Amino acid sequence: MDNFKNQIKKAVQINKMCLKKFKEARITKHIRLRIDLYEAVKKIAKAQKSTISKILDELVENALCRVQE
Repeated sequence: MDNFKNQIKKAVQINKMCLKKFKEARITKHIRLRIDLYEAVKKIAKAQKSTISKILDELVENALCRVQE
């Protein structure tokens, strides 16, 4: 579990670095957010292959619930 938390911390640090670079390049917030999320998910997927599928399933389920409301 500690390894999983460390991977999330690393992903957050990488995202902060990406945000600085993207601010300099003046890329839109929407694109920047999508790239950051993709990078974070990719890092976590490497750390916890079985856990990531559960997380993604839960996110999809939550999104579907919101759409139905």
